[in-house]
Amino acid sequence: MKIFLTGSKKSKKIIGASSYLVNKYIPNDFEVNYINYGNYNGEIFGAKYNKIANFRSGGIKNWGKYLANYFKNIKDDLIIFSLDDFFLSNQFDVNRFESLKKIIECDLNIANAQLSITSQQRKKKYYVENSNYFLIPQENNYSATCQWTLWRKNSLIDILENTTDPWDFEINGSTLLNNSGLKTLISDPPIMFYPTNSALSERNKDMISVFGNKEEDINELIKLDLLKSQDLILGQFPTVSIPYNGDKNQYKNLLCNSAFNKDEIDYIKYIVKYCL
Repeated sequence: MKIFLTGSKKSKKIIGASSYLVNKYIPNDFEVNYINYGNYNGEIFGAKYNKIANFRSGGIKNWGKYLANYFKNIKDDLIIFSLDDFFLSNQFDVNRFESLKKIIECDLNIANAQLSITSQQRKKKYYVENSNYFLIPQENNYSATCQWTLWRKNSLIDILENTTDPWDFEINGSTLLNNSGLKTLISDPPIMFYPTNSALSERNKDMISVFGNKEEDINELIKLDLLKSQDLILGQFPTVSIPYNGDKNQYKNLLCNSAFNKDEIDYIKYIVKYCL
């Protein structure tokens, strides 16, 4: 099974850290590919770096077009696709993954199978069909997501060709998928756990979130000079930026922070429960 993790010029600075965690938590028989623009000469663990093009002509609005063209040259019918800036924090459930893979292989009406703790899994807006869980299209806006998902390659290409940037892929791409008659399979509980707020965000430019990552992993990444302690924060929250200081009470303090609303508190509890 091939994994394709796509990024940008800005995300190249965390390929080393991201690949270290993927190499630790994903089985060795998965082929991991980081796909980006231009060359990359930094550290990479257990993965390949593939250049989509020298540069992305037209900027972010051509994100979908470049990826669609790239995937047309991949022979596999099923692939795992995600952005590259989610820091894994727990072991991949191989047995559950193989079960979902068999389901999607046998049912051509399934476009994708979401592997991670997206908001759909937390809110559990799904229906049951043959003991399997599927998103209810009318009640879910993220059947197409840039988080870790097993995709039928042709379905992924169809959506990429008809959307522009990652945000359009998730919003309008989900509408396209929901109206296609194809289904989105989910796993409950999820196959893999990581903070669904990515490590990088425009909310905190140049800062890297390690929210939901184990202390031993963070310390090792700092030791390997893949992350710098002064660049680390806990979460990419819209209302507050919290520097990571390694204090074991930091997560407890998050729950007492008046800047967070109930949904954010529930999210923090969920990540702490399943990722740490």
